[in-house]
Amino acid sequence: MDNHLSVLNSLMEFCDPLEVTKDQLRDYLGQFLDQPKTYAYHLCGLKRFYRDFLGCPDLVDSFKFPSIIPRPKFIPSKTELRECASWLDQKDLALFLTLASSGARRSEVLTLAVKDVDLDRRMFTPSDSQGFSICMDDDLFRTKMKKLVLS
Repeated sequence: MDNHLSVLNSLMEFCDPLEVTKDQLRDYLGQFLDQPKTYAYHLCGLKRFYRDFLGCPDLVDSFKFPSIIPRPKFIPSKTELRECASWLDQKDLALFLTLASSGARRSEVLTLAVKDVDLDRRMFTPSDSQGFSICMDDDLFRTKMKKLVLS
């Protein structure tokens, strides 16, 4: 809902949303033609407002969503991760290994305390979690983390 309100606020800076024409909407959306995701975001808000809320589908039905080509995600190999890990100092290495082996969010890892980590069971429980634990899946992680925690 907040997203749609953001689009309407942006439109109000461009023109009066209650007296808008199809050409004005075309000009408004034209600002975002080189940014397909942003264009789709604004078009979604406009369609929700004019078609669903005001019952004026004729204003927005001719506008089509752009095709968005997803970028493939690069996932480094274990060898590449180990090479990166070899460049880090101990504190950064602990953070890197935790993120790489758990898939946890940065905020979850950065709020961890030593009491939250169980190296023998290869898991940790973020303090703000609601009883869930996150598993760490890597022998390199366990070996290095034991050295880091015990030193």
